[in-house]
Amino acid sequence: MSLQSVAQSFDPGPRVELFELDATGLGADMVLRWTPGPLDGIPVSFGGVSYAPVPVEAEGFEWSGKGSLPTPRLRVSNVTRAATGIVLAFDDLRGASVIRKVTFKRFLDGQDEADGTALFKVEVWRVKRKAQHNRLMIEWELGTPHDQPGAEIPKRQVLRTCPWKYRRWDAAARRLDQSGNATRQTLVCGRCKPHDLGEGQHSETHR
Repeated sequence: MSLQSVAQSFDPGPRVELFELDATGLGADMVLRWTPGPLDGIPVSFGGVSYAPVPVEAEGFEWSGKGSLPTPRLRVSNVTRAATGIVLAFDDLRGASVIRKVTFKRFLDGQDEADGTALFKVEVWRVKRKAQHNRLMIEWELGTPHDQPGAEIPKRQVLRTCPWKYRRWDAAARRLDQSGNATRQTLVCGRCKPHDLGEGQHSETHR
């Protein structure tokens, strides 16, 4: 059965959350993979990738469609100190990627219906800050990739004047000419939609 069919069935079985904390973009050479706990007393494998059964609590991933962006919390057991070294070495892992995957137990490796592609929409988050760190657990506050300090949207500064090279629309030849000799023609820049413009004017509508 497909993921959609299973999700709509009366007995889809246990849902499984899989988390990946990827710090390779920060210079680390490892990706930490966790799942909230073992199923049937054994580690979890999905799509050929193993996820360590570690106590994990996650909340706040829901999108409301209004108000501020969600800022989920991810709490991971630190009893084994497995993540302490990388956290201390790479600035609390601020900016690291957190990938959340959700599937059903029946699609895990070793199951009769194993399918490494049977996933709900994969969510990608960024570590905004470390909220807590003690001998029992580490907690991070997450944000969307765009909800980061110093991020600018759009990346290109908005200007009243067009930064792209102008071209002249030759109506008779039905082609664009980049000579720029026209004084009153339909002028367009390299990304503007053609408009009938007067001298010194240009389109501010880009495609």
